Amino acid sequence: MQASRHLRHALAHELDCSPDSVALEPVPGGCINRAFRVDRPGSPPGFLKWQEGPGGSCFSAEADGLDALRRVPEIRVPEVWALDDSGALPWLLLEFVAAGPATGEYWERLGRGVAAVHAPRSEPAGWNTDNCIGTLPQANSPRSAWSIFYRDLRLLPQLELAFASGALRPRGEDWQALLDLVDPLLRSDTESMSLLHGDLWSGNVFPDRSGQPVLIDPAVYMGHREVDLAMADLFGGFAAGFFSAYQETLPVPAEYGRVRRNLYQLYPLLVHVNLFGGAYADQALTAAQRVLRAG
Repeated sequence: MQASRHLRHALAHELDCSPDSVALEPVPGGCINRAFRVDRPGSPPGFLKWQEGPGGSCFSAEADGLDALRRVPEIRVPEVWALDDSGALPWLLLEFVAAGPATGEYWERLGRGVAAVHAPRSEPAGWNTDNCIGTLPQANSPRSAWSIFYRDLRLLPQLELAFASGALRPRGEDWQALLDLVDPLLRSDTESMSLLHGDLWSGNVFPDRSGQPVLIDPAVYMGHREVDLAMADLFGGFAAGFFSAYQETLPVPAEYGRVRRNLYQLYPLLVHVNLFGGAYADQALTAAQRVLRAG
C-alpha cells in the first residue's frame, strides 16, 4: 500500500494531475518487476513497471532500447512516457497496449517485422550504453569484430558468474576450448550487424487487439541477427509461420543451423543458469558439447 501511494504521487507529479485522480490496477507482470495499469480521467491508459528497492538503472536502458525499436515502422513497440530510476522505487511508465487474439497472419507479420528490425546496418557490434538481460548486467562496449564481442562480452562474463556461484562447475579445458572456437566459428561470417531485440522469447511478443505484433522488454544492441533467431527457437512458443516469413524476407544461411545456432543459444542458457539456478546447467553443457563437435 505504501508503494502504491508513493507511485501515485510520483506519477501525479510527472503527469501534472492530482494523486487522487490516478488509479493503479495490478496486472500480471514478469518475474522481475511488478506492474500496474495506470488510469486517469481524459487520458489513455498507461503501463507502469516498478522495482522494489534501488538499482533500477535498467529502466533507463530499457527505455533507450524501446525508443530504438520504435524507429522501425514495420512492428509495434510501446511508447515510453516517463521514468524515474533514481529513487527507492524505480519505475517506468509506458503506453498501455491491450493484448488481443493472434490472427491467422500474426506469426507471419511478426516474422516480417523482426526481419525489418534486423535490416543490415553499417555499425559495429555493441551499443551506446550498457543494459540488462533479466536482472543481470549486459556490457555493450563496441567492438570492431563481432566474434570478439560475443566471446568477451556475452559468453565469458556469464561463465565467470556461473563458476563463481557454483551454478556451473568448471570443466577445465572444455570451456577454454569452446571460447577458443568462438572467433574461428564466427569470424568467417562477414554479414553486417543488425539491431537486436536481445531477449526475443515468446513472453516478450504478443498481438494487440488488431492482431499487430508488439515487442516488449528488449535488451538491445548491435549484433548478429542470428542471436535473436536462436533465442526465439530455444524455448519454443514461436509458430512455424514466424520462421518461414522471416526466411522469405531476410534469408538465413544454412550454416546457421549446422554450426552457429547452438553457439548463440549458449548465451541465454548461461543467463538462465545464473538467474534461475543449475536446472539449466545440463542444457548449457549440451549446447557447449554440440559447439565443440561442430568445431
